[in-house]
Amino acid sequence: MVPKILIIDDDSTFLASLMEAVRDHPGWEAAGSCDPDELSRLLVEEAPDILVLDGNLGTSDADGLRLVRALRGDPRYGLLPIILFTGTRTGGADAAVGLEAGADDYIFKPVSPYEFLARLDSLLRRCSRRA
Repeated sequence: MVPKILIIDDDSTFLASLMEAVRDHPGWEAAGSCDPDELSRLLVEEAPDILVLDGNLGTSDADGLRLVRALRGDPRYGLLPIILFTGTRTGGADAAVGLEAGADDYIFKPVSPYEFLARLDSLLRRCSRRA
């Protein structure tokens, strides 16, 4: 099975860099969008193994924390591994809130491609052990 990573971020440059890092990893696929309103459609069409989601999508309707909570409450996506990330660094409180909302990991921007891929790989390993 080829792992598929779905990335949602309203910063097109950052989104492109993350998608390139995933696509450069042998055997992985990436899909993504700058439009958080595309999330529902992409979850169905792409059937990702991991969702990478910006915690601060720029609109109150598409707040990453709200989306994580909604996904955790949906039986179709309750077990979907989710990584939240943000460019806002206010200490450990942001990460704690994201993890309490249901994220499996939390990354602060900027993140190196190496760290990003290592976190994806770690989460994929943990999830494959559960299956």
